[in-house]
Amino acid sequence: MNTSSDYQHFETYQSFFTLEEAQPLLEFLKEFEVPYHVEESRELLGDAIIGQHLEARWQVRLSPEDFTSVNELLRKAAEQIEAVPKNHYFQRFTNPELRQVIAAPNEWNPQDVHFAKLLLKERGKAIEE
Repeated sequence: MNTSSDYQHFETYQSFFTLEEAQPLLEFLKEFEVPYHVEESRELLGDAIIGQHLEARWQVRLSPEDFTSVNELLRKAAEQIEAVPKNHYFQRFTNPELRQVIAAPNEWNPQDVHFAKLLLKERGKAIEE
């Protein structure tokens, strides 16, 4: 069993609003045997006092040495996907918002960047590589 001290050098790779949203990434990391740690951030004031907070609560943490290889694995996996799921949150993004995703690939995971490109292409607004 891993202890929290095993993960002290891990850094946040990606954040999620719910643990359920993190599941696809967690399954991917398990499949490729990448060590990770999931952590819930705690607010000083609870939801009962201030209502639902707007920040992502769940952090998937990895060793910084794994970031590049995980990004590459995710990029390769994303390239195999030819259509954005109909219930994906990017379906609600405007074309300018999708272009912002593509313009800032370091702020998004590789699948998100791929999905933004697919949606723009689907909408007839393809970005030149």
